[in-house]
Amino acid sequence: MKRLFLLFGCLFIVCFCSLNNSFAYNLFCLDNSATVSFYCSDLEDTFAKNVSVIQNGSGYIYQTSSENALSLYKSLYSCSGFSLTFRNSNFKIDNLLEKIEVLKQEVVCGSNLYYGYVCGLTNSTFIDAKKVNIQIAVNDNFITIGSPIILGSY
Repeated sequence: MKRLFLLFGCLFIVCFCSLNNSFAYNLFCLDNSATVSFYCSDLEDTFAKNVSVIQNGSGYIYQTSSENALSLYKSLYSCSGFSLTFRNSNFKIDNLLEKIEVLKQEVVCGSNLYYGYVCGLTNSTFIDAKKVNIQIAVNDNFITIGSPIILGSY
């Protein structure tokens, strides 16, 4: 009986871990021209291709293209968040907003900002006493998506 319980526990953990990353993986595929940035506390060895590393205070920003983002994301362990930016051309933001629970919306300096929660993203923070794990900024030129919030500029 203990072995069966242990087996089900291991299967649950594997399923839970795969669910936690699924929405992030989908975000990396939204636009092939996206620049993806990962915000990490430690300098880490990574085997992903075409990665630039920028020291940012006591942390590091790892930047890559959307096609390399998945392999980089899998190799980083001290990652506290990520963001991706791409041109706002023909992207239908409403399709993305339907997949998340939008908790707050505001306009700041000409950008529409959406704060929300979606299953499948691990890092979160609180804004106006609500748990948030995704922020989206939309302006005339670019769309920036960050988790748990946009840590860079938009």
